[in-house]
Amino acid sequence: MVLLSSIEEDDGVDRQFEAEGIVSPYYQNDEDEGQEDDDDIEDNSELKMVKLGAILRYTFDYTETDGKVYIETQFAWYILDAPVAEYEPLFQHFFKPRRISQMIITSALKSPRITYEEFLGRLIMKVDIFGATYQEKHLLDALSIIQDAVNECEEYEKLKDLPLIRHVLRKSSSSQPRLRRKNAPNTRGKPPPIKALMGNLDIALLDRENAVSTHVTPLIASLAQGLVSEDLVVVGVRPPPDNKTSKEKQKLAAHQRLCELILKAKGERKMVERIGQDSRYPTAVVINGETFRNGDFVVIPRSHDNYKGYYKPSDLLPDNIEDVDPTSTIADYFWFAQIVHCDMDPSPGHFHVQWLQHSTQTMLEELGHPQELFWNDICENVPLGAVIDKVKVHEISEPPENSDEYFVKFVYDINQATYTSIVPERRELVAFSLPPF
Repeated sequence: MVLLSSIEEDDGVDRQFEAEGIVSPYYQNDEDEGQEDDDDIEDNSELKMVKLGAILRYTFDYTETDGKVYIETQFAWYILDAPVAEYEPLFQHFFKPRRISQMIITSALKSPRITYEEFLGRLIMKVDIFGATYQEKHLLDALSIIQDAVNECEEYEKLKDLPLIRHVLRKSSSSQPRLRRKNAPNTRGKPPPIKALMGNLDIALLDRENAVSTHVTPLIASLAQGLVSEDLVVVGVRPPPDNKTSKEKQKLAAHQRLCELILKAKGERKMVERIGQDSRYPTAVVINGETFRNGDFVVIPRSHDNYKGYYKPSDLLPDNIEDVDPTSTIADYFWFAQIVHCDMDPSPGHFHVQWLQHSTQTMLEELGHPQELFWNDICENVPLGAVIDKVKVHEISEPPENSDEYFVKFVYDINQATYTSIVPERRELVAFSLPPF
């Protein structure tokens, strides 16, 4: 067994390459498959083991999204689908760099402004036909194939000036610039056209080449990055590029803040004093030297039972602070709440709080803004020691500049998964409510 690319090699020896495998007809439309006149044909009746004659050439269209490998013999063209187990390592070595080259060229042609970083972000989210995830190393290993594919592409004059292609070719390990081959061997290029002269227009509209690309705003495009395999067309003015240095600093600061809260939550919590000694409902209490007042927004350790059991944080908080993932957020370990009032009866007392929902804990999930919270209608009593620290929350429509602060502008209904505007009258009832007597 040899690599398919061996057909291109000229070592002065006259060789003939042949192939054998299971062959079945290719149907242009999926609806044609299985509609033969003979209804008694078994499911596998069309699968035949065939030994082909000499392979004249193979073709691989680098400008076609998800294009396949074709081989040509004296009598027919064949599409290489899935290799047998014994041949898979060789086919993987042949196919992976060419598939990466194909993705680079098609991405550059469809999105001329795409950058190397954007392409790499999409690439590492994809899984190849062998079940493995692409890595940047695979791209770097394919540089020579990519350069040949670009040089021999009919769109070469257009490709060579695109940012993605320029960046990739600069990474080439060649010490000398590689010239475009004028008389390259006829082993690559476009496969034979498989087009029916007549057909069902409704079915043809579903073909990839006839589909209209999804057009989205820059905001939707940024939210969908890494989650949608389709190449989206961005309309409207692009937002200014992110300051990567600033973002990295914010991530580091957020991780440090999370670690501080976890350590604080795992420490001993003792009420030192309360303000308003003669009242069952003090306006504030001091815990470990920090004052918590009515109306303060606070964080409380999460548990496995939603809002139940929050006073037993050990079930979710890591034993070792080094086990905290750098990508974890405060919402992964803590609930958000607002203190409505404090009740010291029965001893040692409790806070009556109204919960808030972090955006990632709603149906938005990972699409939620990391600083956005939502009101809900759930109130509960929590032990004084369950409250770990205060956070700043603003009732505004835009995220605060400080990444440590949060904003809330909607109410989230957990049961119906709906978002509604804040009703000022209902918020005033909470703000001015008196403790129960």
